Amino acid sequence: MLGFLTRNRQKKRDAALLRAVYESDVEAAREALAAGAAPDARRADGQTALMRAASEGDTRMVTVLLAGGADPNARSESGETALMVAVQPGFDSSLREAEVDEHVRSELGEETAEAALDHSVLETVRHLLSVGADPNLADRPGTAPLLQAPLECRTPLAHILLAGT
Repeated sequence: MLGFLTRNRQKKRDAALLRAVYESDVEAAREALAAGAAPDARRADGQTALMRAASEGDTRMVTVLLAGGADPNARSESGETALMVAVQPGFDSSLREAEVDEHVRSELGEETAEAALDHSVLETVRHLLSVGADPNLADRPGTAPLLQAPLECRTPLAHILLAGT
C-alpha cells in the first residue's frame, strides 16, 4: 500500500512538471522540481519534459530542466531526443503561432519576428549541445539531428551541430 501511495505522489509531481512545461510556466516548473518531480518526467508516448520544451523553443524552460537534472540524451519511444525535436522543421511554424509576442510582430515587423524565432531555435540547440546532447544519436528510422538539419536546408543549425561534434 505504501508503494502505491509513493508512486501516486510521484505521478502527481511529474504531472505538475509536465503541465508547467506545456504552459511555459518556468516558476511552476522550478517548484515542481524542488518538490521532487523527476527531471525526465514523461508523457505516455515517452516524450520527456525537456523534449517538449525543446520542441517549443522555450530556452528558459530548457535551462531550468537541464539545471534540474534532465538528461539531454533521453529518448522517447520512437528514439527521438530533445535535440532531434528542436531541429525538426515543424518547430518554427508552431512558434510562429504561439510563442512570438504580438508586439514584436506589430511594432517591429515580420522580419524581426522571424529573427526572434531563428534565434530561439539556435539558442535552444546551442544550449543542448553545451550540456552534452549528442547530434549523432539517431531515432528509430535512423535519422540523426546532424543529418536532419542539412536535409531540411537548415544551414545555420547544421553549422552549430557540426561545431558541437
